[in-house]
Amino acid sequence: MYLIYDGDCKFCRRTIASLRTLDVLGRVTYLNALAEAALRSQALHWLNPDDLLADMHAVKGRKVWRGFAAYRALAQRLPVSLAGHSFPVPLAAAADWARHVRHIADTRACDIRGSFAG
Repeated sequence: MYLIYDGDCKFCRRTIASLRTLDVLGRVTYLNALAEAALRSQALHWLNPDDLLADMHAVKGRKVWRGFAAYRALAQRLPVSLAGHSFPVPLAAAADWARHVRHIADTRACDIRGSFAG
């Protein structure tokens, strides 16, 4: 599984650093969405670059999970992980968690998408 994140985002990098500590079996490859050569070398160049900066993505084969769904997919790969904490999230709470993750992604201060506009 690949986990793709915005490498220019301090919050994202911190999140990835925390997740790496849980990946004791090395079952996930972490890729910076801005490292085009790395994406290409892993045959992931077909993913939309704008989407990759908007949300964290988990990719396995041609299956893609975004945002909260990416965290849930990742939790299944990390045996030490989030299982005893917030994952798996009961279905009733999943919508609340998904809204929370969406809010974080939409309001992070390191949003670089607008910095390229004229």
